[in-house]
Amino acid sequence: MIRCYYFSDAYRLLVDEYSLSVDQAFGITLRVFRGGGLAKDAVYLRGLINTLKYLQQRGDLKLLFIGKIHQNHIPLIKELLNREVLKEHILTNHYHTDEFQERLKKASRKDFQLTDMV
Repeated sequence: MIRCYYFSDAYRLLVDEYSLSVDQAFGITLRVFRGGGLAKDAVYLRGLINTLKYLQQRGDLKLLFIGKIHQNHIPLIKELLNREVLKEHILTNHYHTDEFQERLKKASRKDFQLTDMV
């Protein structure tokens, strides 16, 4: 996009020059052109990093399921839960599986790195 490529040009570049599969190239190109140059990815990545920091500081993941909130709002969320203004979010069965709990435990370790997710 920065070089004023058309969608098809960017797609062909990824396939021909970078040897990506047609599916990978299409997905990446679509994200770039639809999201405005990966802006949405950068925002989500920042949120993921903040969430990992929160977990590593012994934050309660369940509280983040209340809604789209920032970790700074957790004290207010706790207060609203105590006053019964808010109700705890009903978590999916997936949250309670051994596999999920093991992954959560790993992500909560101080030495866990973002690259460990790859």
